[in-house]
Amino acid sequence: MGVTFFGLVPAAPHTPSLFHDSRRETLHAAMDRLNLTFGKNAVFFGGAIKALDSAPICIAFTRTPDRTTEA
Repeated sequence: MGVTFFGLVPAAPHTPSLFHDSRRETLHAAMDRLNLTFGKNAVFFGGAIKALDSAPICIAFTRTPDRTTEA
């Protein structure tokens, strides 16, 4: 089983949802900073606990992963 993502673009140029919640973006940024400081998956959403070992980092066809954020 697998998941394929394509057509991904940075979040900045997108128009926010009508129900946009800046607190969620603040939370995600804080989680990213904690994970960069303390290591991958130092913090994560509880619903993702079973998926932590499901998708190890791999080299994609069009890019090399950034080890600081994805390792």
